[in-house]
Amino acid sequence: EFRPAPLRRWPSLAMASRPAAMPAPVGVFVSTVVIPGMGEAKNIFVLADGSRLIATASNAILLLLPTGRLATVAGCAGEDGALADGTGMKARFDSPAGITVDKTGNIVVSDLHSHALRSVTKEGAVVTTLAGNGEEDFTDGQGAEARFSEPTSVVLAANGRTLVAD
Repeated sequence: EFRPAPLRRWPSLAMASRPAAMPAPVGVFVSTVVIPGMGEAKNIFVLADGSRLIATASNAILLLLPTGRLATVAGCAGEDGALADGTGMKARFDSPAGITVDKTGNIVVSDLHSHALRSVTKEGAVVTTLAGNGEEDFTDGQGAEARFSEPTSVVLAANGRTLVAD
């Protein structure tokens, strides 16, 4: 059974907004956030309830609730990552960059230096590798046959397909 790390309250997060000329797509929060002890947020996805999923430079996926409480969903902040599937904080990322949520509610993460696309289940925070195997290249394919070169962003298209920028 997955139990997130203890929730902490962060009363102030340093935010610097991007210029208003850059409109925000639905579901994406366009600010730079620095979280004390966690470093810079690489990407943030806003959920319908106002909670934010955060891919951090410190190799963790966080959940920031509207109340200001913060929990680690997957990965381990400060731990050097590699392509390692697992549950919750036992999973390892190597610079998670892009983050979105698929139609079933699972989190999808582009793992920059693991050259992979990862999934975090909605129930239980089980992390698995969807595509890529840690080898850097540009190869179309399914699952471990696919190769990426530092995937930086991931979005869910209207037709349900997952799009990756690398």
